[in-house]
Amino acid sequence: MQNGIILLVDVDALLEERRVENNVYLLDNTKKLGSIGEGTTDLTTNIVGALNPDGSIAGEAVMNWLPYGIAAAPNPVLRVAARKDHGAARFHELLAELKTASPANVAKIVARHEKIANQQECATFERKDGRHHEVPMAFAHPAGVSKGETTVSAGDLSPLISDITGPAVDNGVLYPAQYGSPDAITEGWYWSATVDTHKTGLHVYQIHLLVHRPVGKKGEPVVWKPETFVVNAKINVTAGTIANGFTGYGPGVLPLVPQLTAA
Repeated sequence: MQNGIILLVDVDALLEERRVENNVYLLDNTKKLGSIGEGTTDLTTNIVGALNPDGSIAGEAVMNWLPYGIAAAPNPVLRVAARKDHGAARFHELLAELKTASPANVAKIVARHEKIANQQECATFERKDGRHHEVPMAFAHPAGVSKGETTVSAGDLSPLISDITGPAVDNGVLYPAQYGSPDAITEGWYWSATVDTHKTGLHVYQIHLLVHRPVGKKGEPVVWKPETFVVNAKINVTAGTIANGFTGYGPGVLPLVPQLTAA
């Protein structure tokens, strides 16, 4: 069974208050199966381990974690919208300067705006090990924004999950793995885990949530620094005999209507 865990994160409030309570909201798709704490920071996901009629395990359950920022736009939308807006802003700025410029300064103004337009716009991100790397971002250097400033708030960037740990992992109940790109800026990666449903009962685990804070003094480049917050969550592993979703009892073929034959 696929169990989806959604983390809704108020990134701005999380960075301001530096606590996950009331700033991270967890939801899953097994409320009807007994999960409790939906929409709160304290979620217990009910994992139903399906057993064959003879008591043998029928299959592993799978958990998937996906974080979303409450105020964050999808990154492709943010980039396209920002690029469009910045281009229009630069065009109007150029026109305004040309209207009041002397003939001798026109060439200098045009050359300066050409240089800005041809610059690759990048945002500087700091990795957890302290190294810096630049990532092309349309919002990095919009018109009218100088060094040490940014038009983007921390809440505009989606949070990331950097690890899944805790007693449930140490005791071999959860076997987490990261899928997709290991680069925290390239998008498209997520954490998933198989569950050993033989080990019934309540198990605690931790979700390591990574967000970025823009830091920079006036006149210096903005650096997006990572900060990690730990979210405590639980799973309750139960066992139940496998059932056919159509008939409601025992495994077997789908119920088929007898084919009508000509008399």
